[in-house]
Amino acid sequence: MKLRKLQSIFLAVLLALFSFGTTLACDGLPEQVTQFSDELSQAGVKIDCKVNQVVNWAVNHGSGDPFNNALKMLSGIGYRPAQGARSFGQDMIDAYRKKEGGIPKAFAGWKDAMVAVVYLPNDKQYIPLNYFEIKKNAVSEFTVKIEYDKDSNFSDADKQKIEEAVGWWKSQIADKFEITLEFHLDPSLPAGGTTLVGDVPGSCMDHQPGYAEIKLKEVNTSLVSHEIGHALGIGTAAIFKKGNVCSQMAELAKSVPDISVSSARMEGDKFFGTISKGILMVADQDGDYGHVASSEKDDNGNPSAVQPGLGGKPSQKDIRILEDLGYEFKGN
Repeated sequence: MKLRKLQSIFLAVLLALFSFGTTLACDGLPEQVTQFSDELSQAGVKIDCKVNQVVNWAVNHGSGDPFNNALKMLSGIGYRPAQGARSFGQDMIDAYRKKEGGIPKAFAGWKDAMVAVVYLPNDKQYIPLNYFEIKKNAVSEFTVKIEYDKDSNFSDADKQKIEEAVGWWKSQIADKFEITLEFHLDPSLPAGGTTLVGDVPGSCMDHQPGYAEIKLKEVNTSLVSHEIGHALGIGTAAIFKKGNVCSQMAELAKSVPDISVSSARMEGDKFFGTISKGILMVADQDGDYGHVASSEKDDNGNPSAVQPGLGGKPSQKDIRILEDLGYEFKGN
């Protein structure tokens, strides 16, 4: 009887030690987040302290909807939320805990998912936020895949101009990632072209877009080069957006360890970085900085390819901006 009692005590000590060893040591998180994260971890859910710290910092800072702040900051450190986030009230979570197996059993189907826990104190709501990291294709060199909209009827001459403009940029970039550029002809456009950029992991630290849709009013090599500059990030990266999430990263880094912060920033109308020492940008009607000012010239007197209107070959100003966004260039 004494032996069994001693065995029970020994087992209880082992379990206590094991539980202590598996508790997440995430500093600065609300008690509700820490407890729920520990319970999810026991269900095999992947919990990352850094991501939890980032999204909960965002909930408690800034203006507007706290959950949207969390989603923006998640994107700022290189992740994307999965669709269909669901909130759980405090009463529901407490009810799960009272059932056999508690939270680990209730969320067993989430095993191996990557989850950050957001807690909204005013609403007493838990939001287990599924997220993922966008994986870039492993390539040996900078690769541009050109796709043509089948309904746009690009001529061979048009394609030659597009390929020439792509070559202007490709000849200088040394980064090892792949971007797909999908071209469309749209004569109804009020301006020469528009560019929609998507799939940009780590946009505040290392801007590497995976896809861009480029619409052209007509095919002009200089215009195409201008739009490619946008596709690569000039005037479209998060740092150029009004109220951008990247501007919050420096403050975040003071509270959350191991967050890499880019030196790129907007000060007034100028873009600054380690290499760019103040490049004047032009604000759009919505307050975003979409273009490099025409007055900006490099040492050879060349304006930016992404100045208002037509562009041309990429200048040293363009290269400096992209370097401060995380690009690597040949010869550097």
